[in-house]
Amino acid sequence: PQCPQIQCGAEIQACFNHVVDAPAGPQTCGDLNNCINECGQNQICQQACRAAADPDAVVAYDTALNCVIGADCFDDEGNFDQACGDANCSAELEACFGAPPPPPAGNLTCGELNDCLSACNTQESCDACFAAASPEGAALFQDASNCIQQQCANNPDPLCPQAQCEAEITACFDQVAPPAAGPQTCPEINDCLAQ
Repeated sequence: PQCPQIQCGAEIQACFNHVVDAPAGPQTCGDLNNCINECGQNQICQQACRAAADPDAVVAYDTALNCVIGADCFDDEGNFDQACGDANCSAELEACFGAPPPPPAGNLTCGELNDCLSACNTQESCDACFAAASPEGAALFQDASNCIQQQCANNPDPLCPQAQCEAEITACFDQVAPPAAGPQTCPEINDCLAQ
């Protein structure tokens, strides 16, 4: 029984007593969720995230998590089913993450939505990007984002998204903007049909 400790004491110590720096500053429920997701399966890291979070954020996080687990909103691979969460735990999720952004009602394509989101720096400005997107643009963006999240979340290779989600990314960036509403000239109609 003493052999592993004698022969591998330093390695065992490093493994089981690994210290993780807690994130700085108080964390909201959404921040706590992001922090825990970045930890992967590292329990010590997850505990550091919880310790750094505001106590009310921890309660809101646990309430939302218990609800979506109880509603069976994760598939066999651990991927979250947003529709299930919205249907069964909308109040708990809203208490943690805030109200969902308004539905897309604009005309931005998927690529334009991506550009807008790359430039936004507040939750409000990012919500405005989604509101300015066309429903199709938002759906294509969500498809590409979901694929990247599922296929590349634990893969540090920067080429992973293109390798694993090429079809979704191509569909996003190849989306053509819809024609302007209202009467169009013959050349405008020709240009539209040529796309």
